[in-house]
Amino acid sequence: MISKRFRKRKLVSLFDGVGCFPLAFANKIGIDKKDLDYLSSEIEPFLIGILEEQFKNVKQLYDIEKVDVKSLNGDIITMGTPCTGFSVSGKRDGLQNVESKLFVNGVEAIKKIKPEYFVWENVFGVYSAGQRSEFREILHYFKETGYDLAWTLLDTKFFGIPQRRRRLFMIGVKSGLPKNNNIFDIKERQSKELLKEEKAFDDHFEFDFNKKSTNPEDHFAFYNRQRSDKFKEIGISNTIAKRDFKGSTDVVIKNGSIRRVVPKERLRLQGIPDDFFDSTYKNQKGDKPRFQANGMSVPVVEYVFEQLNKIDGNTHLTEVDYDKEVFISKDIREEYREAPKKTKPDELPKFKQIPYTGQMFFKRDEDGNILDHEEVEFHFAKRCVESSPVMKAVTIDNILLDEVEEKYHLSEKTLEGFIRRSHTSKLPLPEKMREVMFHKYPNLIEYDKKMEEEYK
Repeated sequence: MISKRFRKRKLVSLFDGVGCFPLAFANKIGIDKKDLDYLSSEIEPFLIGILEEQFKNVKQLYDIEKVDVKSLNGDIITMGTPCTGFSVSGKRDGLQNVESKLFVNGVEAIKKIKPEYFVWENVFGVYSAGQRSEFREILHYFKETGYDLAWTLLDTKFFGIPQRRRRLFMIGVKSGLPKNNNIFDIKERQSKELLKEEKAFDDHFEFDFNKKSTNPEDHFAFYNRQRSDKFKEIGISNTIAKRDFKGSTDVVIKNGSIRRVVPKERLRLQGIPDDFFDSTYKNQKGDKPRFQANGMSVPVVEYVFEQLNKIDGNTHLTEVDYDKEVFISKDIREEYREAPKKTKPDELPKFKQIPYTGQMFFKRDEDGNILDHEEVEFHFAKRCVESSPVMKAVTIDNILLDEVEEKYHLSEKTLEGFIRRSHTSKLPLPEKMREVMFHKYPNLIEYDKKMEEEYK
């Protein structure tokens, strides 16, 4: 139940991208996105056009570095800061990366605007960048804001969208978190039953793609292309990334053709409405698939806003033995030297194990005022599932379109590359893929024989 107070909270979305944060917020508070009044900071002209079309009441700040942020008012700051420095598909140079340094600008905006809450999203790689030192540095930056923190790892595939997309979400609370809270449903997400269900969850994506069909026109399959050039038939998409928008990381076989995932399907794989990119924006050109990869999975963000609503409505208190039932017990914490009870700013814990879910507290008085800015306490969770307490499985067949434009079909030349690499790597292409490509492009039969002879 979303509280009336939370519905009135003012949103400030930094590095707004395609607007997944405001879209999820509008969905969660139950209003049309066109009626959402919020502040946006975005510099890409194409994306600004989308935001102005989809969110009629948005006030655009443009470049946050050129804005007097002290003059801004907002209750919730959201930011999915550029992440190429942390991403597995990026350069992995962390906070030394020019784009990732915008993270620091976002933190400075939080300090100056002083919202009640902030939400930060980033890639899974942020945990391990710089041999885990980058995450320590990130916690140090957020510590300087004076906000208590709660963070966790969530995977899109558990939220009703067939895409593997593991993302870190962090909530900051200005007035502090009570220590007996259950933000991100930590207690429920550690239950033996849910952990067991998570382990078996991928079985939902193993389903029959008309395997009994003998007519190539009737074949249906969805393949994940592995780094080894091996194709795996499964009912879930790889993580959508910028590098994919011209490639064939995921391959669809349907209605006698072999094709890539199309832009509308990519929107669906993020939980974004089909028509989000349909309008033509004057004097603006942009690469839709590339920008779609920069978005977030909307149902996951909605779940994060649910957690923020718990805090805002003070409905997050639980009667639990904090150390024993929810967080790593004191003896284990000391054994791994992960989370000393008190630590100075320059003594943030060196993680022997990655704390995928955790919280950071300041010592506060009854009114929420920080008593000692030099002292924080960390609590790291035991093994948590990467879902909400309720897992929802949807397979890729519910996402794919029946008919797509010819330009998204893989050309004969592209498929020659598939065949050539299959022979050089000694990894045979799936039989259904071969049948469909030979049916559509008969010349590939001779090319396949030629490659077989050349690389035997």
